[in-house]
Amino acid sequence: MVILFFIGRALVKFQGYVLVSDIDGTLVDHRWNVTPKNREAIAYFQKEGGKFTLATGRIPGRVKQIQQQVKI
Repeated sequence: MVILFFIGRALVKFQGYVLVSDIDGTLVDHRWNVTPKNREAIAYFQKEGGKFTLATGRIPGRVKQIQQQVKI
């Protein structure tokens, strides 16, 4: 069930939700690029009030590569 909140005039579907994603085999392709479909889905989720972050055991340099591709 999705709860909708009104903030000003905007309808915010994902206010109060946090989406946490693994990187390997989930978010990126074999070249460590976030796929366009994933970028669009993350942007939509954030636009609708959700917070997005990563959960990984990867070194910070690899994570920064992903951070440059999506807004975290």
